[in-house]
Amino acid sequence: MRRLHTTLMFWGLLGVSLRGVHGWGQSFPDGWCGQEMYTQQLLERQPDVVSEVLHSLPVVTEDETSEGLRVIPVVVHILHEGGTENISDAQVQAAIEQLNKDFRGSNADTAGVRSIFKSLIADMEFEFRLAGRDPQGNCTNGIIRHFTDATNEGGDTRIKAFRWPTNKYLNIYVVKRIKNSGSGTILGYAYLPHMAANQSHDGVVIVASEMNAFSRTLTHEVGHYLGLLHTFQNGCNGANDNVGDTPPTQGSNFDCNASQNTCHNDNPDMPDMIENHMDYSSCPRMFTVGQKSRVNSQFNFYRSGLSTPSNLQATGVGTSYTCAAVPDFWVEPPHVRVGMDVQLMNRSNYQGTVSFGWDLPGASPSSSTAESPTVSYATEGVYDVSLTITQGNVSKTKTHSRAVTVLPAIPWITRPWLEPVTPQQMPEWMFPQNEYGHRWEVTTQASFSPPASIFYDNYTNGRKGEEVHLFLPPVDMTALDIPVLKFKYAYAQRDASDKDLLAVYVSTNDGTTWIPKWFRRSNQMLTVGGLHPSAFYPQGRNGWDSVQINLTSVASHSNLLIRFSFRSGRQNNIFLDDIQLGNNVVWSGIRDVPYRIDGVRITSKEIVVEGDRTPPLIEVFHVNGQLRARTRARQLDISKYPRGSYWVRVIDSEGKAFVYPFIRP
Repeated sequence: MRRLHTTLMFWGLLGVSLRGVHGWGQSFPDGWCGQEMYTQQLLERQPDVVSEVLHSLPVVTEDETSEGLRVIPVVVHILHEGGTENISDAQVQAAIEQLNKDFRGSNADTAGVRSIFKSLIADMEFEFRLAGRDPQGNCTNGIIRHFTDATNEGGDTRIKAFRWPTNKYLNIYVVKRIKNSGSGTILGYAYLPHMAANQSHDGVVIVASEMNAFSRTLTHEVGHYLGLLHTFQNGCNGANDNVGDTPPTQGSNFDCNASQNTCHNDNPDMPDMIENHMDYSSCPRMFTVGQKSRVNSQFNFYRSGLSTPSNLQATGVGTSYTCAAVPDFWVEPPHVRVGMDVQLMNRSNYQGTVSFGWDLPGASPSSSTAESPTVSYATEGVYDVSLTITQGNVSKTKTHSRAVTVLPAIPWITRPWLEPVTPQQMPEWMFPQNEYGHRWEVTTQASFSPPASIFYDNYTNGRKGEEVHLFLPPVDMTALDIPVLKFKYAYAQRDASDKDLLAVYVSTNDGTTWIPKWFRRSNQMLTVGGLHPSAFYPQGRNGWDSVQINLTSVASHSNLLIRFSFRSGRQNNIFLDDIQLGNNVVWSGIRDVPYRIDGVRITSKEIVVEGDRTPPLIEVFHVNGQLRARTRARQLDISKYPRGSYWVRVIDSEGKAFVYPFIRP
């Protein structure tokens, strides 16, 4: 087998031709791998890397075909904003399992490799294991979740700030999207080892949709991480991918054309190896013996420290190691009705045997020693949940403040809701505080329909990534003629960043899952021009925008939940007003509005129920929960009620309850 001289290989190692000493050519293969584009950008940021690499390249041989099994510790960073990019642990584990099959040559689809290439199929003798120990010595499952808008950028600058030591772990970053300076979609990228080993930008970046058992994008990018180039590198000329047993290929293959042969300067003349993981074809199935040799040389020089016994123990992938237990859990679902089950899912990381202790104020039971108990709540409100795990004489506690929001059990049908006069009068379940004690509030400092609107003081209170929620009363959509949600909002930016987010969700299963129906980011939801470095308050009706959301897809549901959610990026204040749902159903500014709906007429003096042969039961509550009246009649005099906000519940002869908010001016 031939030995390749270091300096002559340098330009092939970089992966594309260079124009001048410091500049890359601007033409990249039209494909989904961003390795070449991001390498160019790295060289533009750090031009000295060319000189440094020239002085540090190893002598690469093609006779290093067997090194024995090497284990690489892996940490997967999931960068998310709570969307589909927040993939499950199971999906990550399935992707790592497929990665291991591909690198051991045990993937079942090697049976489809053409006979002319079967003898070249290589067991690369690498195994990738999720870390069991973090850099601080704590137990981990090797899957770390980061709530951050950096998931939308997918470049080095921000996402790799979450890295663990790159000389100890292979860092894999899962993101929503990856920036592309050209056209097309990039699904992943990684730097070759001589450009990144042990440096802050080292690692693999991959979009969430490709991190699974069905995509081979991860295998392709880890191939780059270990030193492999694209099989079509440099086309039919030059050193190609610097591997002797991969036939030269003119360009990337996106299909699986077995008869394709784009280069005829090899002897013997072989067809394109569309089965190779380092092509772009739709049927990747193998690495070759030559690629294994190349990886061995690269790994021995740049990354051998990853697989040393001491590092395997330090990262928790060795045969025996110790780590500190870390309590963690999630609540499923976090928003429920009174009486519904809540599952507390233990997600703690630990070794050996531990005991569990749950502190559950307001729940039934109020405490538990089960690993993942099921509880319920009899009273609406917002509740904390704490988990303590004990191992030997050491106990650690994790508390999620305001982890569970319990909504009323009454299947209300919404009618005009007039905002309470003060935040203190609002039912807590509608405007729950978040873990920082922040929530939507009523303000009289600005409104579209005077004298008040709902707002979140994002200018003063906003913390990066925190959320505040506003819940509307449950809706019987079958009673609505026009399933449309309308509202007005006002918003301005403090600076040019695009980090705030306003979204509307619906739930058809009592809050177990939420379906996004509308959202806008900072730059999309501006209602006034320019930047506002001071706290923003709209002036009169100027600076408001209108939104209309079609809810036809949930029109058949008799118990729909609607949620407004605002996620802060520390920009400026956000205001809501004139929320309308369906046919003439309005939530608006504080004012006295007589109306007639479903045979119920409410004025400032009386409540009249029409059209029911049997007198209905009428109940009136102050918004603070105090019962003001309960009578079976068609008419109720409210002319002497004190000023304030009230709810009237009308229960008809069939036992169906209708709730109508109103204000006595």
